[in-house]
Amino acid sequence: MKQILIVEDEIIMNKILSNILLAEGYGVTSAHTAEKARRCFRSTVNDLAILDISLPNGSDYETFTYYTSSQSNLFLSYWHINTPFR
Repeated sequence: MKQILIVEDEIIMNKILSNILLAEGYGVTSAHTAEKARRCFRSTVNDLAILDISLPNGSDYETFTYYTSSQSNLFLSYWHINTPFR
């Protein structure tokens, strides 16, 4: 099973993305902060990561560079998604 990490601080958007991917048969790990994302990077091997561009307690660029340096064989999707939940 392919494993996908979702890093999104908006709880509703994180849940929506998780539910869609789970329904399609993917394994999903979710993180809501940059620190939690870094812990997930160290403990889980992912096939894909979907990163929010604006996270509490860490910038999107820091999270992106940390992730790309820790899992070099990963396909990383870097999206800008606007949500109406803010």
